[in-house]
Amino acid sequence: MSDAAAGPVKRWPLWAAAALALGAAAVATHLALASFRAAPAAGCLPGAAGCAAVLQSRFATWLGVPVAAPAALLYAVLAMTAAALALRRDRGALAGALFLGGGLAAAGAAIWFIGLQAIALGSFCATCTAIHVAGLTIGAIAATRIRRIPTRASAGALAAAGLLIAGLVAGHAASDPPEPRVSLLGGRLRVNPAEMPRLGPESAEHVVVALFDYTCPHCRRLEPMLEAAVAHFSPRVAVLPLVVPMDAACNPTVPRTPPRHANACAYARLALAVWHERPRDFPAFHRWLISATPSIEDARNRARRRFGPAVLEAQTDRAVRQRLRANVKLYRIVGEGQIPKVILSGNTVLEGTPPDAESLIRTFRERLGIAGGEPTTAPAQ
Repeated sequence: MSDAAAGPVKRWPLWAAAALALGAAAVATHLALASFRAAPAAGCLPGAAGCAAVLQSRFATWLGVPVAAPAALLYAVLAMTAAALALRRDRGALAGALFLGGGLAAAGAAIWFIGLQAIALGSFCATCTAIHVAGLTIGAIAATRIRRIPTRASAGALAAAGLLIAGLVAGHAASDPPEPRVSLLGGRLRVNPAEMPRLGPESAEHVVVALFDYTCPHCRRLEPMLEAAVAHFSPRVAVLPLVVPMDAACNPTVPRTPPRHANACAYARLALAVWHERPRDFPAFHRWLISATPSIEDARNRARRRFGPAVLEAQTDRAVRQRLRANVKLYRIVGEGQIPKVILSGNTVLEGTPPDAESLIRTFRERLGIAGGEPTTAPAQ
């Protein structure tokens, strides 16, 4: 049906749709860049527990790509087509079909993601929800224009929108099932121990996160204290050692690499490659790497001799790069600043190095609520 047959055109809904789509595209672009750069999204810090839970969930990506990236493209197309329709008297079928199909796809995706937040995640991201509300509104505006589009073009738009929504749902359904997650910092930090290096038993009921750097002397002093605490409370406590290099080469929070942290990114990639290829051998290699302070060449040679050349090749694997970016993202969530940081239950973050292992064990007992005797003498530091 033509525009003339459908009656006079109201342009303000199209301009409203264009403005909403432009805003949604800008916000989605910000979320996509934040994901690629392992940076916090605006509005998620401090205390935005729901935002962090949603953006760290498996539904924040689609087949390994942040969902915000294709969303930004979709909303950019919607902004252009809505503006084109508002400006032109003689509207072509292509622009109308693009606006209809894209608007309905945006609305369908919005319903899917709002449902996931409410049912699967139990948390809401305000920044994400703003995009979804825009999508629902644009979809409603697009639906009112179906009579102005030729039947064949509108049928194609409806089919394309259905395929896009089905692909979105199928991609999420095909992704790995959710693993048990540990919630820290009042929900702002949600970690999956199965996806991280670990010191201690897999069955541990208490999980502690340690952010450190292999080139950090304070982290080096903390390491045997953490080992002593894990041994003291075995098998109830495990530590997730997450390396965060204080090196601008892989950590955007560091403006310039201090000399003592030179090659911190290289050490981190090597350790993560060992974890990725030989997870059972990671604890021993980790202890040696942080305590022996070898040169990066000596560290690589040791890894090659013990584990073979595949470990060195794994330093550039996608999984290693993603783990390193995720570690930096967690570091930003807890407020950056000095390391080491030890994150316990509740909102407890220990910064720096305790006086000795006995002090750390007492803190673990108090903060984790673990019953037990007084700490025994710890290994020599």
